Amino acid sequence: MYEETEHRKVLFRYYSPVLEREVVETLWAIVLDEVKGLYQLDNNPFYGLQLAPGDHFYAEIDPVEEAYVFRHLVKASGSSVILVVIMLAGYDESALRKAFRRLGCESEGFGDGYLSMEVPEYTNFQIIQERLNLLQEKGIIDYAVPCCSSKHRHDVKQN
Repeated sequence: MYEETEHRKVLFRYYSPVLEREVVETLWAIVLDEVKGLYQLDNNPFYGLQLAPGDHFYAEIDPVEEAYVFRHLVKASGSSVILVVIMLAGYDESALRKAFRRLGCESEGFGDGYLSMEVPEYTNFQIIQERLNLLQEKGIIDYAVPCCSSKHRHDVKQN
């Protein structure tokens, strides 16, 4: 999938507010400066990690885990992550994903009816939230926003 010289799998241990328990998640990261331990998240978290694609972070090899392990955030990208669960049986997940892709949001699926969606910094979060709320009110989806950037919080406050 990824060239080993450009990407690393990084282990994240954190409390998931979505699952209400500690989780371990392994995600891909772009190597920014391996000597300094700097990486950039390159895929969407699925369980409520408070990081978004594009965020820069510090990780190091943990001798016990025998893996690269996330230690701390260095610089936020300005993107946000929304976790979506399709509640209505038979609802077309690909149509849902395409609709949000047209609004600028890429997503990754994780099993039937569960996806993690990135909202890039340049996207007006208010528009995305209005669409999500409408789908939620109709009983089609439920959603959570475990990682909301300061720019996107500002988008919502403005309206």
